[in-house]
Amino acid sequence: MVGAILILVPAIPTMLKEWAYVGFGILLLSASLAHGMVDGFVKGVAPLIPFALLTVSYYYFRRLNYEK
Repeated sequence: MVGAILILVPAIPTMLKEWAYVGFGILLLSASLAHGMVDGFVKGVAPLIPFALLTVSYYYFRRLNYEK
């Protein structure tokens, strides 16, 4: 919940937002690895879909904040 608030609220400092992105990235990649090892490859792919959305979101976050 805290990470989602950090990413969504515009008044939060950039450094905190970047750490929230890192936290979500680690969470989703480790979830993919864990599901893949326990339930098989097909179920391990499911957490990679939100990870792809997070990656696109981070790309545009960096583009808006650092290319001024």
